Amino acid sequence: MPSAKFSLETGGPKRIEITWRMGWKDIVVQFDGEEVGRIPSRTELKQGRSFTLPDGSELHVRLKESFGNVELQVSRDGRPLPGSASDPAQRLKAAGYIIYFIAALSGVVGAVAMIFQVEFLEAAGIGWTSLVGAAVYGLLGFFTLRKSKPALMLAIAIFILDGLAGLVMGISAKGSPPIGMIFVRVFLVMAMIRGVPAIDELKRGNDEDVKKVFD
Repeated sequence: MPSAKFSLETGGPKRIEITWRMGWKDIVVQFDGEEVGRIPSRTELKQGRSFTLPDGSELHVRLKESFGNVELQVSRDGRPLPGSASDPAQRLKAAGYIIYFIAALSGVVGAVAMIFQVEFLEAAGIGWTSLVGAAVYGLLGFFTLRKSKPALMLAIAIFILDGLAGLVMGISAKGSPPIGMIFVRVFLVMAMIRGVPAIDELKRGNDEDVKKVFD
């Protein structure tokens, strides 16, 4: 049976556990091992349900579905729980790791093309330029994880432009667009885009914490 565990605060023990059956059915929400509520169906989960925890705070659980993405959003008194899908830190981490993945993939493919002199890769312009691209993506990933919005947006723009260039070359060579590759790229772009507002949320949260210290 699938499950997910969350802590109420960063670094704290995972006191919230949510289990469900395949297809998001029979969802059970527990706090410290004790059941606090159930959600019978996927439809009700998409609408969202709230449960009162023993300390009086309100836990909200909701399934959000969008193009190429399914998120189990869990919040407490309106604030996402650490590690949950709606947690801005989690979204930013996902965006940064995707950029690192693109960097690693570019580096490996570029190295293979140069070392083994693979003709079809070299014909596609893959080689030392891919190694340069890997270095650029790696640098952008580094700064993205340090909450740099320009770095993340630049990585997204480069990835989109690179994808468009590859699409044109693919159509020119084969006469039909590579549907599978398009789907993968759209999925990765959407995940990276979700990191942009996450940076704003994290910075806004830091500003509020600083303000509280000096109030």
